[in-house]
Amino acid sequence: MGDALGRRVAAGVVPGPTSEAVTGGWIRLPEGRVVDPLVAAAITDAWLPPLFSRLVRESVAVPTLDLTVHFRSALPLPAARPDDWVLCVFRSKVAAEGFVEEDGEVWSREGVLLAQSRQLAAMVPFRSR
Repeated sequence: MGDALGRRVAAGVVPGPTSEAVTGGWIRLPEGRVVDPLVAAAITDAWLPPLFSRLVRESVAVPTLDLTVHFRSALPLPAARPDDWVLCVFRSKVAAEGFVEEDGEVWSREGVLLAQSRQLAAMVPFRSR
């Protein structure tokens, strides 16, 4: 099932302990829009951070500090439709000193790599009062 934001989880467990920081799934804009460069870039920062798949008892915010997007296909694709879902997958391999890196991929329904991303985020713990 999808959520109100147009997301369907397909990779990783959110939340819960896993051996790998990975998450992702199928996503589209709820109002329907062809995936052009602007939409593809937005999607690279629209999914739950993969760090969340490793956290059990900690509550953190992970605001983006730096985001780089590399487009791997000319967008929009010729057969693109406003109701198309795209698959996004995000992985984190490094989290240290209050920062986390995240690598992402956005794929078309036909298996075409649309964009890759690299993100640096801060890990900000929530403190109860």
